[in-house]
Amino acid sequence: MRWHVGTSGWAYAPWRGKFYPKEVREPGFLPYYASRFSAVEVNATFYRLPQPSVVAGWTGAVGPDFRWVVKGTQKISHIQRFKDDDGGALDALLAIHGQFGAAKGPLYFQAPPNLKADKERLLGFLDRIPRDVPTTVELRHPSWLDSGIESDLRERSIGLTATDDGVPLHLAKTAPFVHVRLRTTVYDDAALGEIHQRIRALDVDIAFVFFKHDDEATGPALADRFLGMVSGG
Repeated sequence: MRWHVGTSGWAYAPWRGKFYPKEVREPGFLPYYASRFSAVEVNATFYRLPQPSVVAGWTGAVGPDFRWVVKGTQKISHIQRFKDDDGGALDALLAIHGQFGAAKGPLYFQAPPNLKADKERLLGFLDRIPRDVPTTVELRHPSWLDSGIESDLRERSIGLTATDDGVPLHLAKTAPFVHVRLRTTVYDDAALGEIHQRIRALDVDIAFVFFKHDDEATGPALADRFLGMVSGG
C-alpha cells in the first residue's frame, strides 16, 4: 500500500516562518513543500483553470514521484451541478488534468452540501469521463449514504472521497485508491492513529490523505505526524 500525504494547497504566505523557512519565498514554496510531502491537492482549479505553462512550471519544480490531486471546477459541481454541461467545461478540465502526465493523481469533484442524492444526474456525468482517468467524488448530503451510490461507484472504479468536515468520517473502498480529506485542525495521536488504521484496513493500492490548510500551518504539522505513523506501520 502506497501513501501520499500532504495538504490542500501549498502557496500560503502565512506559512513562512511556521512551515516554510523565513528565507523561502515564492516560487520556492513548491520545491520546499515537495521535499517534505509526496502529493498535494490542487484547489486553485476549483476557481480557475491554470494555463498549460503554469502546470509545466509546477511539475518542473518537483520530482517524478510527486502526485497531484486536481479539484474539479465549480462551474461543473456547483453551478451546473453535474447537469446540462455542453462538454466544454469538462473537456477543459480533462485537458489540464492530462497536463500532469504520469504524475496525475485522481480528478476530484466535490458536490455541493445541499445536492441531494440523484444518481441519474451524477452517474450520467461521471460516465462521460474516460475510464482511464482516475476519478473521485465527495458527496456531502446525508441522503447519499442510503442511495446505493457506493455500488455504482465500485462498478466504475470511481473513488468515494472521505471527509470529516462536519460529518463522521465515512470510509469505503470503491476504487483501487482512496482520497481522504481531514478538515479538523486539532487531532490527538489517538485520533490520527485510528484514522490511519481505518484507512489501512481498506486494503487499497494507494491512499491520498490531505489535511486542511490554515494560516497557522497546522496542516503541514498534522501531515508530518500522520506520516510518522504511516512509516511506523
